[in-house]
Amino acid sequence: MNETARIVDRSVDEMAAVGLEPLPSRLVRPPRVKGSPVNFECRLHQIVVLPGHKPSSEHHLVLGRVVAVHIDDAALTEDGRIDVVKLRPIARLGYKDYASVESVFEMEKRTPEDMLSSPAPARTL
Repeated sequence: MNETARIVDRSVDEMAAVGLEPLPSRLVRPPRVKGSPVNFECRLHQIVVLPGHKPSSEHHLVLGRVVAVHIDDAALTEDGRIDVVKLRPIARLGYKDYASVESVFEMEKRTPEDMLSSPAPARTL
């Protein structure tokens, strides 16, 4: 992840430079990563420019709209859901901190539709 995030000239093939093998995408031009259990194909939705400490160090948050998803069957549970504990994806927390998933739990939450059909009781002061 860090190796492919280096700031390099546009002429550098970042996948080749770090030993990743490309796999053709179906709906978008950029390739997928061969051997990755999950691949998303995305189209650009928005780029948000975030200021850095200096004008020369701005950052770009790139948001994409997912147009295709590829999931290796070996990454799925018996009921067809992604086995997150098996895959142990890495999450960037900030600073130099990262985390990996070691357990999963479910938590019910109310959706906006739930709140419209049965509003919470009024509070009295």
